[in-house]
Amino acid sequence: MWPTLEQYVADCTLIVKTRTIVEDSKLTFRVLETWRGKFDPKRFRSITRDGRFFADAGEHGVDVVDGQEIVFFFTPHNQPDPKKLSRHSTAFPIIKGKVIYGKTSEEPRELTVVAFKRLVMRVPAAKSK
Repeated sequence: MWPTLEQYVADCTLIVKTRTIVEDSKLTFRVLETWRGKFDPKRFRSITRDGRFFADAGEHGVDVVDGQEIVFFFTPHNQPDPKKLSRHSTAFPIIKGKVIYGKTSEEPRELTVVAFKRLVMRVPAAKSK
């Protein structure tokens, strides 16, 4: 069961819009915009020299083509090393200017990228304890 978009965003430490780059059969992602948190290449376990990060392809990875834009959500819960980001929580490929949130849920939400970004950016940051 998918949480509401607002609940999910509140749980994320980093949300970025990226562009897919395929080189030597490896997927990397260049950050185009940061929607939540702060993108810092040093926070990633594995990164290219020019600041692109890696993400697995496949069943629980990403299914995109070279040049495609995709939005990545990172939470602290699925990181083996809490000091480094090595796994995204989920990713939403942008297809024809739209994103589908909760595609496998009973009530998926199809939004334009502009509306999706607006909703993400509206969620307040979690309060520090």
